[in-house]
Amino acid sequence: GTRIQLFPGVNPQSFTIVGIASDIVQSDRTRQDAEALVYVPYLQRPQPNMFVFARTRVQPATLATAFSTQVEAMDANLPVPGLMPLADRFARAYRFERNMTTILIGCAALALLLAVVGLYAVVAHSVGMRNREIGIRRALGANTRQIRNLVLREAAVPLVGGLTIGISVSVALAPVMEAILVRVSGRNPALL
Repeated sequence: GTRIQLFPGVNPQSFTIVGIASDIVQSDRTRQDAEALVYVPYLQRPQPNMFVFARTRVQPATLATAFSTQVEAMDANLPVPGLMPLADRFARAYRFERNMTTILIGCAALALLLAVVGLYAVVAHSVGMRNREIGIRRALGANTRQIRNLVLREAAVPLVGGLTIGISVSVALAPVMEAILVRVSGRNPALL
């Protein structure tokens, strides 16, 4: 019953509130923030772009003609846009996010590959520099397993150091990252 004024800058109009709906998330692509939203009847404020959604138990493509006929029966001047399943609509709407995620995963995989190759190069160089020492150890009775453990222990030092620093920085930056993560904690063990 209360009257409110909307659209102050463009074409101010006064409306009567007929009901209050629960909060929904509509315009935020991360699906986290609900902003103020007002439902206005189409005839009171026509829009150039509208969507109609229908739940069906049959294939959506089989209903295209029926929908077009029904819209035309309501108003012959209403255009009937291309009909598509909701999954296709969302896939099209979130194409940018999906592409950016794919690019970021590719960059992360490349970074991981470079780190592995770099660690291998450092260990190979270290082993090459210690060729004589390893030969002397073999001559004094060290077996292959002991030599391998020696090399792996040396490789573990930069690996453990890098993981410790990387995970610590990730946990420290988690609150900052949670603003852009969707339904995932910044402290998710799989993510870390």
